[in-house]
Amino acid sequence: MNTDMQHGLMRKKAHGDLDTVWKRLLDTLTAAKAPVFATVDHRANAQGAGLDMTGARVVIFGNPAVGTALMQAAPEAALDLPLKILVWESPDGVMLSWSDPAWIAGRYGADPNLEVVAKMRGMLEKLTSAAAGS
Repeated sequence: MNTDMQHGLMRKKAHGDLDTVWKRLLDTLTAAKAPVFATVDHRANAQGAGLDMTGARVVIFGNPAVGTALMQAAPEAALDLPLKILVWESPDGVMLSWSDPAWIAGRYGADPNLEVVAKMRGMLEKLTSAAAGS
């Protein structure tokens, strides 16, 4: 896993093509009973505008029973919540990227060591590991 803590960006290389990794991610979210609020297919949207880009899909998900605690500590954290995971095609293969909840907390003045942050980080690690096929 690669980490860019200055920008709060976490990355993990995945095994398989974009469709396979995407399906694993959605299946993992379903199995975890994590509510999915929306999905975005950036490549399809670009093609609809007459443009082309590599594959990039985002799933927006979360558990209000968890995320609300971070928003209570720092209301502006709602700008980065619910959580999102990006599945995208890079020159090195398919990647998963997401914002580190500790970075989100710190960005808005909340303690990055809050219990809710640890829960979010643990869940993201499980989800992305399963989706990556690792």
